Amino acid sequence: MGHLSFIRPCSEQSRVEIFLKTIHQLSRRVKIAADELSWVLKEEGDFVNKLFHFHFLLDGSNMPNKDAAKLASSFGKLWVKSGGGNHDVRPYTVELDRHGFQRAVNYVTKIEGFCRVPFSPFFNAGENCHLKFSDGLDRHLAAVCSADTTQNQKDNHE
Repeated sequence: MGHLSFIRPCSEQSRVEIFLKTIHQLSRRVKIAADELSWVLKEEGDFVNKLFHFHFLLDGSNMPNKDAAKLASSFGKLWVKSGGGNHDVRPYTVELDRHGFQRAVNYVTKIEGFCRVPFSPFFNAGENCHLKFSDGLDRHLAAVCSADTTQNQKDNHE
């Protein structure tokens, strides 16, 4: 999971291109197709109240090397190499907040009330939340939901 910033203000298209370039470089490094990587990306900021930046989660469960610390270090280096700025990328740890929710998931999915962001064709989202799932994560979630639905149908007919 991580926080990614940019060296200087740039368009949303440029910000997304830097992220996707990092993902493609990571896919080559870990020898897995880029469209098989599962990630969630969140954009925040408006350059008035807060600089644009990304929060993200990357699922490494289908990667051959599951060393999360090494993966986090590699991602951070690739982010800078791809044209990104500062980053705070670290292995995901399950920590619960005072409400019992996982901190990392809350961190990525929170909605900031003060910060309205313009409509985005990439994120295909309104002004409250710019959240994007990778195609790999979409397929994984569809498979999990389909399997759960099939199992529920079997359970209900028995």
